[in-house]
Amino acid sequence: SYIDEARKLLKNFKGDNYTFGIGCLKILGDYVNEFGDNTLLIISGSSWAKVLRRRILNILNESGIKILAEVDTAAPNTPDEDVIKLANIIDSTNPKSITCVGGGSAIDCAKAANVLASLTPGENDLEPFFGVGKVREISKEKEKKPYPLIAVQVASGSGAHLSGNANVTFTRTNQKKLISDDIIVPQRAVFDYYTSLTAPGDLTMDGALDGLAHSLEIYFGADGSSTKYSEIEKVCLTSIVIIVNTLPLLIDDLKNIKYREMIGLATDLGGYALMLGGTNGPHLNSYTLVDV
Repeated sequence: SYIDEARKLLKNFKGDNYTFGIGCLKILGDYVNEFGDNTLLIISGSSWAKVLRRRILNILNESGIKILAEVDTAAPNTPDEDVIKLANIIDSTNPKSITCVGGGSAIDCAKAANVLASLTPGENDLEPFFGVGKVREISKEKEKKPYPLIAVQVASGSGAHLSGNANVTFTRTNQKKLISDDIIVPQRAVFDYYTSLTAPGDLTMDGALDGLAHSLEIYFGADGSSTKYSEIEKVCLTSIVIIVNTLPLLIDDLKNIKYREMIGLATDLGGYALMLGGTNGPHLNSYTLVDV
């Protein structure tokens, strides 16, 4: 089935570095412990996340992990002010790892702030990192590496927990810029699709269409002569078929955990697709063009 194919593709893509499914959140403790006995925790302080926050804290405490600081997640679209604020907290706590629990904006903020804090601490200047492959260049030049990042995704859509992209919005100029580099892909990721069960209909639809757009764009933009083409075709078409067939059912039955899992798998494949192929002109219209 397409669902079995989706699971197989994701497992082959990420191996043991990504755990996904229903009821898999407990693996977080093992992932964090791989990098040391303390972490900086990024998680929403909003009321909607109250139960999830309690679960995360219990998992970390039971795993013997010290939480050096707890920070709220970024605002939608990852404002640059939130990135700089988080970078300064990372720099001051010097954690053995960063654990980010949230959606695409939260995880993008963690990626970008991690780069600032680890490679250019105290400088608060994101500009050198925008574009493709810039982070790795600077990392090599300075002989430094980003902190280990563990991403816990809670919303089907962006695939931020699987990709090497981080979008940042400069609120003063209303400009959106992109960091794209495989060195910022989270070292470990978890997506317990059960956490998406409470997402409202509009957010659910937006996220699913985001994943669909990723797969469509990569598929239609793929070079048929590329050695990656067969992989791109399989990943994208599996994602597209699942979303097109499942989204109408889910919108009519938002508490259906099986449909939630199916959309989660499909949008994860959209994130996988982004790592296989490049985006095209229409996608870039939402960005300031910076060496991409």
